Amino acid sequence: MSGLFVSFLLISIVTGQTAKPDFSKLKGPYEGIVYPIPNRYYLPGIKTLFKKAKKEIRVFIFTARYYREYKDDVGKKLLSYLKDALNRGVRVELILDASDWNKRNSLHNKMFAEELKKYGAEVWYDPPDITSHDKVIVVDSEYVVVGSTNWSFYALMANNEASVIIKSPRLARYYLHYLDEVRRVSMKDLPPYYGWKKFYERQMRKIPNSKSGSTLPRSLTAPAPNIDGYKALIYPVPNRNYTIALHELLTHAKDSVLIAMLSARTYPRDTFEFNELVLQDMINLGKRGVYTELILDGSNFNKVNTVQNKEEFIDLLKPYGINAHFDSYDVTTHAKLILVDESYILFGSTNWTLPAFEWNDEGNVLIISKGLSKYFRKYFDVIKQDSPTKLPSWYRTN
Repeated sequence: MSGLFVSFLLISIVTGQTAKPDFSKLKGPYEGIVYPIPNRYYLPGIKTLFKKAKKEIRVFIFTARYYREYKDDVGKKLLSYLKDALNRGVRVELILDASDWNKRNSLHNKMFAEELKKYGAEVWYDPPDITSHDKVIVVDSEYVVVGSTNWSFYALMANNEASVIIKSPRLARYYLHYLDEVRRVSMKDLPPYYGWKKFYERQMRKIPNSKSGSTLPRSLTAPAPNIDGYKALIYPVPNRNYTIALHELLTHAKDSVLIAMLSARTYPRDTFEFNELVLQDMINLGKRGVYTELILDGSNFNKVNTVQNKEEFIDLLKPYGINAHFDSYDVTTHAKLILVDESYILFGSTNWTLPAFEWNDEGNVLIISKGLSKYFRKYFDVIKQDSPTKLPSWYRTN
């Protein structure tokens, strides 16, 4: 085990908590105004932001996809917003995931990007051996978008997604430097072995706007946010900085910890150090009497993953008094939202999994704001009230 992990684990097990979280290892905090855009508020928020853009839009995202054959495809709306910006002379840059373990996603990303390159957009792809799971946008060196929302149909039209627009030039400068570092190691095109030519030919055989789409999936209505936003202090916590922020929050929580998360997994002992630390931090919350509720995604698009992996994590926590359960099976909770003591909000793209903690590029923020915390508490309660007491019996796979 690494020395840092051993130190963290000893503090977590022996002391349980100290008086106040220590964020001195993080950059910030930066002052800003935060505008929540969860669920169906995301697309209108992005439309307004892109319309206001005067100089530059920089996007770093895991999935950007549109469906050529569907008339009212939501991905085409995003394309139109960016095309309008390009036509106004706004510089648009995309850095897209090109992971070789998920070539289909990478090819759809290129399909989206090629549409914008016709209008002058600059396009980059991250290295094949790195998964860029971020969903980060920087506009005019002033606004930053961060959260869980991909540019896909279900993310924009159905999922529970936690994202925000932040007005903060200093935070924007931080993330612009982050994007510069990513671009420095990125590629101008996908490797030939990804099979772009055949993929493109298949897509071109689809008749544009030939389908009207199907009935929209069920979607939860998020609380209406304050249009004036919420004053806040913001720490950027991308990549491995997330684990520092998470550990500090869990070990110093005094009153409550509320979590709505797509995925939290267990791994064989001694295989993944930080997973063991998170479990111990969560168990200590129960031992200290901190009210803790964990809602994990229970959607039926991947029943095996839901039951076999997430339920193991839940079962490890329940003996310590932690209210851990699944959300509704017909709505995907893709958010990664953590609320602590009605003051701290940690969220972004990071799931509680090995790749997210250890390898991926992930975009997150830690925000201190009582007003924003109250808003996201209402959002959490919407997901909670829609959650069943247990999964349907037909979920069982063994």
